[in-house]
Amino acid sequence: MKKTAIAVAVATFATIAQAAPKENTWYAGAKLGWSQFNKTKFTDFGSNAAISYPTRKPGLSPSGKPFKGDYRPTQPFAATGDAINRNQLGTGAYIGYQATPYLGFELGYDWLGRIKYKSSANNGDFRAQGVQLTAKLSVPVTNDLDVYTRLGGMVWHSKAAAHYNSKDISYTGEFFYDPKDINSYLYKYPSNAWSPTTDKVNVKTSSTGISPLIAIGAEYALTKNLATRLDYQWTPKVGRGGDGNSRLDGREAAIGARPNIGLLTVGISYRFGQDEAIPVATPVTPAPTPATEKKSFTLRSDVLFNFNKSTLKLEGKHELDNLYNQLTKIDPTQGHVLVIGYTDRIGSQRYNLPLSQKRAQSVVDYLVAKGIPANSIQAEGRGKEDPVTGSACNNIKIRAKLIDCLAPDRRVIINIQGTQEINQTQPKVSL
Repeated sequence: MKKTAIAVAVATFATIAQAAPKENTWYAGAKLGWSQFNKTKFTDFGSNAAISYPTRKPGLSPSGKPFKGDYRPTQPFAATGDAINRNQLGTGAYIGYQATPYLGFELGYDWLGRIKYKSSANNGDFRAQGVQLTAKLSVPVTNDLDVYTRLGGMVWHSKAAAHYNSKDISYTGEFFYDPKDINSYLYKYPSNAWSPTTDKVNVKTSSTGISPLIAIGAEYALTKNLATRLDYQWTPKVGRGGDGNSRLDGREAAIGARPNIGLLTVGISYRFGQDEAIPVATPVTPAPTPATEKKSFTLRSDVLFNFNKSTLKLEGKHELDNLYNQLTKIDPTQGHVLVIGYTDRIGSQRYNLPLSQKRAQSVVDYLVAKGIPANSIQAEGRGKEDPVTGSACNNIKIRAKLIDCLAPDRRVIINIQGTQEINQTQPKVSL
């Protein structure tokens, strides 16, 4: 039972819910929200559009004479329109890997929505989806709440459809297009005008590309394994249809839009591997009852924890291990360990009392994990009571210097009863 006494006191801090997952763990989630399309101008072929035409394409004139040409309309048709519903439902899913407490990486899929167009010349739609890869940088606000930004890119895929009446795309003079196929041959027809029919013309196209992505958000830990987030991401220039210079394939045919898309979502995620396995205590051969002794050890919280935090640092765990190794024995039947947490006077007692309790409980959990019986150790928080600095720091006004001055008040005291032959030397521990 030698490895039991001080190990119980540190582990509880590691079990409290935290906004960021533990290091080297995975998580997965889903999200749902509002997708808004901006700069949704829909254009098609012409000098300011995205449908163009093949060059050097052989064909026949209406008179049946073959011709080869590299001609382009002098007055090309260019129907434009704006979306009638820019706000759409957006959804997605993601998986993530938490590399450090502040850095993670996410891979996700987003359905960005479908917007419709309605005008005298064009009744169509534009839709987009994408796969994103981002780095997630988090900053803790409290133990349960983080704010973050995500930076990366999205590989998007967009589809556009346009539905025209052929009377809207007629030509007179030197150039001519087949009214039933906007993407068909170019004809040279110098003498006669073309009379349109009432046939409908439907044109569809798709495109794939990459755009940068930036997002900001906040994440709140509901439990150790569940977290919810509010996330807003911005992806510019999704699609290629709004650019008159765009060329999507060998036929140079394109329609659609090139909007900027903002996506505001609420998500929920499940984090894997957040529970710490508690080792089974090794059975110990009963020994004669030793003489009961009482010992008290004081450990500075600045060594165990970061300022205003209740999660044990690696340095703090090492200090507890060093102190634990000096305990010769604790009687599992008569021994008792009381871990008391204190804070400094900065802040209200309403805030400091729970913080001191969490710190003491973290030490208890750590010692239990090392082998101390859970029924022989307990945690107690006293907040900013019983300061040891007295009035020594009263005249210090600068906050950083005041925090340093009050460091002795931020402590965890371990009172042990039932030990025998305890070495009094404690590195970095003040009695």
